[in-house]
Amino acid sequence: MDSSLETAFTTTRYCIAHEGDRCVIRIGEPTPARLAGWVRRYDGSGRAWLITACNPGAAILDTDRNRGRTEFLRHWVAKRATAWLSSVNEAADGRWPDEPGVLAAGIEEGRMRALARRLGQLAIVQVPAAAPVSLLWLHEAPA
Repeated sequence: MDSSLETAFTTTRYCIAHEGDRCVIRIGEPTPARLAGWVRRYDGSGRAWLITACNPGAAILDTDRNRGRTEFLRHWVAKRATAWLSSVNEAADGRWPDEPGVLAAGIEEGRMRALARRLGQLAIVQVPAAAPVSLLWLHEAPA
């Protein structure tokens, strides 16, 4: 595992649009109470999944390609989730472009992992109502 890539993922600010405000989550920290309530309300397992379609394999794509991938992701999630919120992943050091995505509730973990692999993503973020936020690697990150 490339330690700089792991650091980039674990220090990212995962920002979620929730009830007209911006809710920030971080890997290893508890889910903020108001977002935890949303997760409990819309997901029987008590966890939701944050995913982006942008920049697969940690390779930067142009804006138009990322936009098209994000539209696909939102359409896919809208058909399957009990609820979803818009999100933006912001690199802590500002050296990586912001990545729009979604926080999806009501979709089984295996389906989210499969979607992320289909989109070429290296990881997804698990957002539980009653435990710290965690990063789930899908396969070995590039060295």
